Order: sequence, then structure tokens, then C-alpha cells
Amino acid sequence: MQNNIQDLHDPLAMGMAATGAVDAEDDETFLTAREPMAEDTPETLLAAREIAAAVQGALEALPHDLRQALVLREMDGLSYEEIATAMNSPVGTVRSRIFRAREAVSARVRPLLERQGGKRW
Repeated sequence: MQNNIQDLHDPLAMGMAATGAVDAEDDETFLTAREPMAEDTPETLLAAREIAAAVQGALEALPHDLRQALVLREMDGLSYEEIATAMNSPVGTVRSRIFRAREAVSARVRPLLERQGGKRW
């Protein structure tokens, strides 16, 4: 595993630790630096920024153990078994933490998505 698990204690370093990036601008998944697309409108760009901010805020608000499990799964792509080993926890606990973290993030983002009224952006 290439990331230092201890780096996940720092919410600011969390994104870089999760992707292994030294600099966010070098990270190809860095969302704020994407190229504009033909279907982009001021409204869709604003909605995308609001959703990204809500996701980031939700991640930062998570308790450390939930955030760490979610980051290791969703950003690092580790298996449940690998996460259990890294966190020194049973696999069932890891699954529960990831489920609870996803629910918390979803609860923060869902109102923004519902405001879109079914629009695809």
C-alpha cells in the first residue's frame, strides 16, 4: 500500500494521501481543474461546485474512522479485507463504517441533487 495511513488524520492531507498525489494540480482526478464542456452552463457549473463543496464538507465532518474507511475504499480502491488489515478492524466493522459514511455523505448531497429537479447536468 503506497499511502501512509497516518496521513488520513489530517483532513487537508486526506485527499492527497488518498490519491498518492504530491500536488493536486498533478492529480488527473482533481475536480476543479476540468476542461469546460459544450453543455456547461453557468447553472451547471454552479451546481457542480455546490455539490463538490457539499461532498468535501461531508467528508470533513465524518468521524475519523468513517472517513478513513471511505477514503481507503472509494479513493484508494482497497478491498474490504485490505482496509480491515490497514485499520486493524474486523471486515464487518469496515463494511459498517463505509455504509455509515456513504449514508452521511449522501444525506448532505441529496438536497442539492433534488433541487436540480431531475435535470441531468
